[in-house]
Amino acid sequence: MRKFTFTEDRMSREVIATLTTLSNGFVSIRGDPEFAESKHGALVSGVYSSTPVFYRELVNLPRAHALYLELEGAPMVPEGVKYTLDIGGGFLEINATLSSPAGRVHYSSRRFVHRVLKGLVGIRASIRSLDASGRLCVKAPVELDTTNPSVPPEVSVKLYRVVSAECRDFPTLDVETADGRYRLRIVSLAKLPGGIGGGFYATSKHVGQAACVDVSPGTSLLVERYAVFSLEPEDALRQAREAASKGFEPLLEEHRELWEREWRELGLSVEGDEDFANALLLNTFHLLQVYNDESEVFILPARGLHGYQYRGHVFWDADIYALPFYLLFKPEAARKMLEYRCKNLDAAVENARRHGYEGAQYPCESADDGFEATPREIPLDLAGQRKLRILTGELEHHITADVAYAVDLYYRFTQDREFLERCGLRILVLTARFWVSRAQWDPARGRYVIRNVIGPDEYHVGVDNNFYTNVMAKHNL
Repeated sequence: MRKFTFTEDRMSREVIATLTTLSNGFVSIRGDPEFAESKHGALVSGVYSSTPVFYRELVNLPRAHALYLELEGAPMVPEGVKYTLDIGGGFLEINATLSSPAGRVHYSSRRFVHRVLKGLVGIRASIRSLDASGRLCVKAPVELDTTNPSVPPEVSVKLYRVVSAECRDFPTLDVETADGRYRLRIVSLAKLPGGIGGGFYATSKHVGQAACVDVSPGTSLLVERYAVFSLEPEDALRQAREAASKGFEPLLEEHRELWEREWRELGLSVEGDEDFANALLLNTFHLLQVYNDESEVFILPARGLHGYQYRGHVFWDADIYALPFYLLFKPEAARKMLEYRCKNLDAAVENARRHGYEGAQYPCESADDGFEATPREIPLDLAGQRKLRILTGELEHHITADVAYAVDLYYRFTQDREFLERCGLRILVLTARFWVSRAQWDPARGRYVIRNVIGPDEYHVGVDNNFYTNVMAKHNL
């Protein structure tokens, strides 16, 4: 299976971090180097919070996988970073030379987001002094200053608060989303030079562990770093203890075996154009890794769990573009995507009522609760004097037919009568009722018309009889 290598002389770190994101469908970590500062923490599927402009968005949780190096009190910074994403084994390798006025070290790490222990992020780093001499300190903090970017760009919003923090066997924090709807436990564990733990430290922004050793040219060190995220406090502690007991290599081997089996069962082979094959396999990897087989509902945001672009909202793309992939290769994932639509059907009924229609109208953008999450307007300056009006939430109605199309496609492919009778048929009927109330009779044409919509291109507003919308509505009916 292919490996993908990226370097910062050819691509920005922000883009590389997206392409090298690791996830298991529950927790997700972007590919930013752990030794470099980053605004990105962790994303946990389904953990949203209320926010001023975008209603609800995925919470940028604390960054609990950083490893910072200081030599003789000066931060060590990268001279060049090489990223290697092994999609066959589902892990990321990072190699770099880190330097400070007191010398340089070679840094090499492997990282995984575990396929079995769903809350676990693991990193093992090998550090070798090239010409560095002096006191080398390794810090493993949980960074509590991560925020969600907002609009205008100068504004950011912190969407969680720390409820409790303690350092016994290892730093343990309970955090709660800003609206109080979700609470998570985060456990941080580092095996630093000198054994497990090192010294604990705390600042206004960090809680973590640190250890210092004297190094000279040729000195080698091994560091392991684990972070656990869980909605259940005792489960977080259990996973942390299991990680500490097993160690990095057995955990990585277990993780790799599951990924290798995943690819074997997928049975996907690509022949021909190399660029096409690379693109197909890389995107397949990302589609596979954002699915959590232990979840009851599969929430698939427009950007996956790879960042908070589009605020973690679910669009029609999930039903039309992504669901057919899962239907072919993981039908249970396709079903769980539709379970998300089932769970939020009552919200769709309420959405139709609010707009003066009957039946069920699925929102253009939705989060965990299924209500419309499209902002009505976006401020363009800090004073709020200039605003961009957003009409997609009010006029982009084809998504209702897109959901119905996905239900129909799923049933035709799987013949899953249990799903159809429990929920699918109700979606089909209620979405059809929406179109009955949405369409208008045009006596001049002698037919029904659908006026004043935004089609899937979103660049034309107030369109009458948009081709895609009409075709999908007809299919729904």
